Amino acid sequence: MNRDFLIDFNRKRSIMALLAAIVGAIFYHISIYGGIVMFAEEKISFKLFRYFTIISGIYGLIVTIMLIPFAINGLINKRFTYNRWMAMLHYSTAICTSVVFIFALCFISFYDPILAFGGYNFNLHFVCPVMILVAFLHVESATHFTVRDSLICIIPIIIYSLVYFYNVVIVHNWEDLYNFNTYLPFYISMPLIYLYVFLIADGLRRLNNVKNRYVRKSLTRAWKSDVDEVSIKIDIYGLGRYVGLHGESNSINMNFDVLTTIADAYDIKLEELANAYTKGVIDGENEKQKQPEK
Repeated sequence: MNRDFLIDFNRKRSIMALLAAIVGAIFYHISIYGGIVMFAEEKISFKLFRYFTIISGIYGLIVTIMLIPFAINGLINKRFTYNRWMAMLHYSTAICTSVVFIFALCFISFYDPILAFGGYNFNLHFVCPVMILVAFLHVESATHFTVRDSLICIIPIIIYSLVYFYNVVIVHNWEDLYNFNTYLPFYISMPLIYLYVFLIADGLRRLNNVKNRYVRKSLTRAWKSDVDEVSIKIDIYGLGRYVGLHGESNSINMNFDVLTTIADAYDIKLEELANAYTKGVIDGENEKQKQPEK
């Protein structure tokens, strides 16, 4: 059954995203707390918050915790999705943590592998960024990110860079933690850093948009090219009925991106598919109400 394919497809992706969010949140908490305790023993715990690794880690911890309710709701309703503002937050976090991961892998590891991936830094530089990416690529938000979105989502990095510049170059309150003013003057290194950040943001944007196209193709492949319109409507009705029967009544949503993809692929009116899906949800709800309470 095509309905069964959709349910199984969405369930697997929801489980992967939920596990990634939980693992990311746990390891972020362990590593940030461990770092604070370790620095507190030397009475310099405040210096920990000068590092972008920690700032991005706190950002990642907050966002992964916010993701978990969406993921649980996705398992209940067989589809992990969220609204655009949450998608933008997740995208921004993915950029920040990917900047940390790639910088540690391509630069820090060459002159100090222990600093790059030793101790708590293994979690902050590798495990957590990977978990953020796994969750990011398994959410069915169908959000198409633009270059403008990328520029908005790198604002946290720009803010940190300005604070870093002020404290290192202007007032000399901080040491040059990342040697941005050591080998090259700031007026050269800063534009290069911004270019590096934008390339990562643009790469993730393109990866997300490719993922969305892949999901749409997977959905259309679930139906044979010669399938008739009635069979498609029956399957859409069955999908709605399953959601109505097994989902939470106050959190059922219509999969408009799924319906739009199928409507475009088979030249069926979106309104007709939406009606079939809605009828299925209502029938599933009614059937659930008739079931004896457990």
